[in-house]
Amino acid sequence: MARVNDGESEGIISNLLSKIWLTKPESPNDDMVLSTPVSIASDPINDIEVAKVEKTKVNIKDRQYQMKCRKFKNALENDCVNINQLKHLAFNGIPQEYREISWKILLGYAPAVSARREIVIQRKRAEYWAYVQQFYYVDDEERNEYQRRLFHQINVDVPRTNPSIPIYRVVTIQNILMRILYIFAIRHPASGYVQGINDLCTPFLSVFLKSHVFDKIDDLISQYDEPEEYQDLVEDLEGRLSSIKDEKMKSIEADIYWCISSFADRIQDHYTQDLPGIHKRLHELENIIRKLDGTVFCAYLSLY
Repeated sequence: MARVNDGESEGIISNLLSKIWLTKPESPNDDMVLSTPVSIASDPINDIEVAKVEKTKVNIKDRQYQMKCRKFKNALENDCVNINQLKHLAFNGIPQEYREISWKILLGYAPAVSARREIVIQRKRAEYWAYVQQFYYVDDEERNEYQRRLFHQINVDVPRTNPSIPIYRVVTIQNILMRILYIFAIRHPASGYVQGINDLCTPFLSVFLKSHVFDKIDDLISQYDEPEEYQDLVEDLEGRLSSIKDEKMKSIEADIYWCISSFADRIQDHYTQDLPGIHKRLHELENIIRKLDGTVFCAYLSLY
């Protein structure tokens, strides 16, 4: 098949649009030409051209995606990943197959040096589960008043996490969130646990499950449309998760904890008392609006 570059593709699309928006005289005696759209959907020639354009667009997107994948593959296969290069590549999105490892490296959980990566990750996973044994799996009487209130609040909030998405109604997933959030709060006393931290966990949970447990978790979640079938899907997901080896699920859970911890450390001032980070961002937004549109900024000030 002949290679079609971006310029030729745009030419094909422009040519097609010029044929769709035909012009015709208002009457036989009128020389005025009106820009009246005429439907030619039934024209076989037009159908063929539409198909060609769509195929061209798909081919271009596919080539662009494959090129992006090659760039990520080359960057991540280096003995020492160039963090700045990876940040640059990630700015416009990361292909799904490279998303997990890219996030781990960019968040500082996985070392950039490939020779050290597995050793460090295994050590951090063991460290997380030591925290779980020390702080989570204890009798309620051994917890102080703060820890009991903390445990109760997380236990209330976890079932509220994305309740319309079946995967988050699965008991196994809720238990994972409970442990991660409780250990996070214990290990981050400055911010503790606040509502919203649970929602920060969900992107990591989805991406890491896709990488290790389900190939097409989105398709699985959307296969049941009727409300009465919702519980069937929850049970189906629970069964699938129970078939996964404990070590793999434990690894996923530990990876999520360390990634969410690293991410939250970067925005900790958004959650601490008086929310200084949020106030700082609002001030920055005010300055941007003031520079770009004085009218909007004045209207904004008039509200206060």
